Amino acid sequence: MPIIEALAHYLRGFSTFFFFYWTYYFFPLRRRGRLLRLVFVFSLCQSLGYLKDAVFLFPQLSGNPMVDDIVSLADLCLVPLACSLFYEGTRPGRLKWKFIVGCCLMQAAFLIAYLLQPQRGIIFLAGLFAAGISLVTMLLVAIFAWRHGKYLKANYSYTENIDVQWVVLCAGGYFVLCVAYLAAFSEPTWAGECLFYLISMAIWGVVNLYARRHRVLILHPSGGDTLLPSGLEVSVGMEAAAMEPFPVAVPAKNAGPAEFMSNSQPAEAPAAHETPLAQELLRLMEERKLYLNPKLTLSDLAQEMHINRTYLTSVLNRDIGKSFYDFVNEFRITEACAIIDALPPSERPKLSDVASRSGFNSLSTFKRSFLKVKGMLPSQYGGG
Repeated sequence: MPIIEALAHYLRGFSTFFFFYWTYYFFPLRRRGRLLRLVFVFSLCQSLGYLKDAVFLFPQLSGNPMVDDIVSLADLCLVPLACSLFYEGTRPGRLKWKFIVGCCLMQAAFLIAYLLQPQRGIIFLAGLFAAGISLVTMLLVAIFAWRHGKYLKANYSYTENIDVQWVVLCAGGYFVLCVAYLAAFSEPTWAGECLFYLISMAIWGVVNLYARRHRVLILHPSGGDTLLPSGLEVSVGMEAAAMEPFPVAVPAKNAGPAEFMSNSQPAEAPAAHETPLAQELLRLMEERKLYLNPKLTLSDLAQEMHINRTYLTSVLNRDIGKSFYDFVNEFRITEACAIIDALPPSERPKLSDVASRSGFNSLSTFKRSFLKVKGMLPSQYGGG
């Protein structure tokens, strides 16, 4: 047996164990959210899908064109399920199970049609349908992820484990994988199979690693959001969480001079930072150092100022000219510079300590923000 053929068989078996492992891993987590449930279902179906490839170990079936076509059509039945997983990552709770199952059955209809009337045209249509679903999903996921990122920058001072850019990258990789599958298995080669198995495990390894710690952010049509804990800690289903009302910050009684602005539309503003509310916001951040809270949100800050968070967003965008994310992280960078400047180079703490002490909960975010604000990495900053 040639080395490349033996490697292909080995990778097929390794891929089978790979997906069985993730099926076992996500089994106890499947009730904790739709995203984890979809990951579990897909891992299970993919495991069984690879297990069926054992038919190629029989000499009388291996190399039979009709068997190859049936196996390929069966593999394509998982494409709608995978696409629904990516869609769920950016639009949680929007897809109904009936729709997901219906799309899978539509893809499976090509397999049934081929069994009844084996024609190459059916293979082509099945591949076209799968590629179409993948392409549409990739485009929708990119749009929804952009909207999601925009919402995060306006309402959260951090993005760790709630950003969905990983979904976009994985959806794009999966689309490439689908195209590669159609190319590799239209004229099967052992090298093509090896490449397919390696890329498949790489993509789904990333999906599974990110999904297990991803915190699902559900946006409510009436305004506000619900942030579910990470996959390992979720105790309620997404469907139930989506029904929970979101409390909007309202002015407290005797809230001070900003009280009268809580629900009214802002008047025409003077120059940036010169409005009383903008000055009060800057004073509050400087004196109370709220930015040191690594989980600070727009709602938290609105409650501290006793104003509506929609009005606070207007103050940030119109009077200060920054998103909430950039506004808070600039204070954190100033704090980090002060920490670095306070000590001689030989006594300065590690960058991870500087990041945590200045309000960042991620070293990578700290470095990106520092580069954006100061134009250099924190390791290059010399201080005064």
